[in-house]
Amino acid sequence: MRRLAAIGLVLSGAAEAAPVVEACRPLVLEIGGTGEVVVGAEDITIDQTAGIAYISGYDRFAVEREADKGTVVTEGGIYALDMRRQDWPDAGRVRVADLTAEFGRDRQIRPHGISLFTDAAGRQSLFAVNRPYDGDTVKPVVEMFDVRDGALQHRATVSDAAICSPNDVAALDHDRFFVTNDHGACAGFSRLWEDLWGLRRSYVVYYDGKSARRVAEGIAYANGIAIGPPGEANGRLFVSGVRDEAVLVFEIAQLLAADAPVGAPLKRIDFGTGVDNLEWAPTGGLLVGAHSSLWSFFRYRQRWSETSPSQILHASPSGRVAEIFGSDGGDLSASSVAAIHEGVMLIGSVFEPHILACRLGP
Repeated sequence: MRRLAAIGLVLSGAAEAAPVVEACRPLVLEIGGTGEVVVGAEDITIDQTAGIAYISGYDRFAVEREADKGTVVTEGGIYALDMRRQDWPDAGRVRVADLTAEFGRDRQIRPHGISLFTDAAGRQSLFAVNRPYDGDTVKPVVEMFDVRDGALQHRATVSDAAICSPNDVAALDHDRFFVTNDHGACAGFSRLWEDLWGLRRSYVVYYDGKSARRVAEGIAYANGIAIGPPGEANGRLFVSGVRDEAVLVFEIAQLLAADAPVGAPLKRIDFGTGVDNLEWAPTGGLLVGAHSSLWSFFRYRQRWSETSPSQILHASPSGRVAEIFGSDGGDLSASSVAAIHEGVMLIGSVFEPHILACRLGP
């Protein structure tokens, strides 16, 4: 594992050492009741108190093939993995609960980024970017669920012209959230132009419970988003720019008070790699899923190659950044997220039919 250059950012928390990965092995997620395998577990967030990992996934390659034919039928879901079991990391295969099975009977569910919010009283809400289709055209929305007795109860669907290319979501409370639009253009050639030249045209949208508006812009492929660090009083928003190869940090109060979208972040954390989803480590610091070679990821994304490198980074409270996991993609291609609970780190990816379960050292 190579150690990256330190960055000038102080994060809340006491733990300084980066997690040490001792061993990883593939873990297939089997859906209880159907036996189907979860494909494309792109985002993972963990309820540390309950020991439940929430995992969003759907088979993107299958959906794209169907879209090319004019009708999309493949769906996915939000799944729950009970991490309190003692033997599951080494099992190779583990059963998960489909929390959106009932929701999917009435409407389409293809979740992307997710966010779990827990208030001081213990009430929980889960937000998810959803990508339903009308024929061959995606019509993205954000779904709001209440978490009750281990189940998800759908509360609202947010659809707004400002949310036209959502990637990830960060809940501010039970009704308000931030969401990244990974492209500035909603459709057409302009999106391809952004990708070809890495243009900084994507942005962040804030939904206040009634309407949505753009609050930050000038980002090259805005992707992961997180509020934190946990317990911090002043409130900051962390946004990963894949083509920026950086995480951009904004003050939430400034974003909400500004009359126009904020174009300059409070700080810029340069990682020198294609940063993806963001999660807070329970012992302190920021976990970053990443793509060490965006060209390799593009080739894999286009199905021109069979693998793409995976990378997980950790930014410590004082700003030291280390690569804690790196792979050529043979065990898991195109890692997008990492989340930790009690000595086990889960690594998800955009397209694979499994995740990685990694045991951590002391």
